[in-house]
Amino acid sequence: MKFVDREEKLETLRKLYRSDRFEFISVIGRRRVGKTELIKEFIKDTDGIYLYISLSDDKQLRLHTAERLNDILGLSLVGEPTWRDIIDALFDKSEKEKLFVAIDEFQRLLNINEAVPSLLQEAIDERKNSSKMLLCVAGSSIGMMEKIFQSDASLYGRRTCNIRLNPFGYEDVRKWFVPWEIDEQSILRRYAVFGGTPKYLEFATEGSLMENIDEQILSPHSLLYDEPWVLLSTELKSPDRYFDILKLISMGKETPKEISDQLDLERTSLGYYLKKLQKDFDILERIAPVTEKVTKSKKKRYRIKDNFFKFWFHFVYPNKDQLEMGDREGIKGKIEEEFDGYMGKTFEDVVRQLIKKRNGDKLLDWKLGRYEKIGSWWDSRGNEIDICGISKGEILLGEVKWTLSDFRDVKELLEKMRDSKLNDNSRFMIVSRELTSDAKKYLREEGVIYFDIRDFSDIF
Repeated sequence: MKFVDREEKLETLRKLYRSDRFEFISVIGRRRVGKTELIKEFIKDTDGIYLYISLSDDKQLRLHTAERLNDILGLSLVGEPTWRDIIDALFDKSEKEKLFVAIDEFQRLLNINEAVPSLLQEAIDERKNSSKMLLCVAGSSIGMMEKIFQSDASLYGRRTCNIRLNPFGYEDVRKWFVPWEIDEQSILRRYAVFGGTPKYLEFATEGSLMENIDEQILSPHSLLYDEPWVLLSTELKSPDRYFDILKLISMGKETPKEISDQLDLERTSLGYYLKKLQKDFDILERIAPVTEKVTKSKKKRYRIKDNFFKFWFHFVYPNKDQLEMGDREGIKGKIEEEFDGYMGKTFEDVVRQLIKKRNGDKLLDWKLGRYEKIGSWWDSRGNEIDICGISKGEILLGEVKWTLSDFRDVKELLEKMRDSKLNDNSRFMIVSRELTSDAKKYLREEGVIYFDIRDFSDIF
């Protein structure tokens, strides 16, 4: 795995390892985001042990852990050790020498033996002053990991550091593909399919986009063919309802009312599923118009955060019957026909990322204001603005189009933003896949910020 945007995290681990005291760090992020790879990269140059918590019986897990401690660290635990025996053995060793201990998928211990966090807390409180251990617990169930450290939990206040691993944004995905010298449009299209999750990006090859989709996603022999099903069914007893919700959201049914109407499901019951997908799995995000608070807005929407999941639920899951019958060509044709329309939302997201990254800084020849909030805006009548930056001094309004835009197109977009009720001391921006020369001339004369993907190499 390439270590794009992970050196800072590695250096954090190295710094903690150089400490001569007990350190306790958590590494949290959804599955496939690179937590295990980060730990394995770090452990290469340390004296330490990596322990993986499998979905196992308590006794079998304790026996397996004791075997690992003996094989890796030379620690002998007689008979059938308890968790207290295992924890004490690690603290004993860490009093004599620096020791790195990584426990992956730590949150599963809550279901296997809920007493383990309390036993660990007792050991930390009693022995941290004499220990040189760097203890790292990692987990992919976001909600459960955060619950372990919240104010009413036994491990509250014991951590000395927390690393949150997120998928790559577009700027880092560019770094991933740049050695191939792929053009900007090709990188954007790959980002729309594979997203920013390192494990999924590893499947992207130098072939054409449709070759990638056919061989790495639509083929029943590919590991990505059933990836979302495997990932969610591992953690959920009955994933079918979650899958129906994700499919609807990928198809544009983003409000609770739209989703519940399609599923004939009460909104109170729907809230449970949405919260779990958002809080525990970090697959969904809840958004509202940038002018409103998400918690109070009546216009909130739900969107799938991961581009690969979004693509899979939009094009693969609804067509599983056809794919199982071997009709990959038919699905490829459907994807090719719809893909330019599908790209629009991804392109909007990339531009929002760019504005957030350059907030208050220079963007090509323009100086951006310092916006307190950056997002999008919509109302209950169907009016929408793709980009909206809010500050006390000014408002930034922007439209983003995955099309070739000429003078007439950009004139209409500018008139739309000027007619918006948000047009109060506003500044305007128009971004397109490609702007014609007459469109650029018009926007320049009107004082509008503009660029297309041919400018991305200068921007990034």
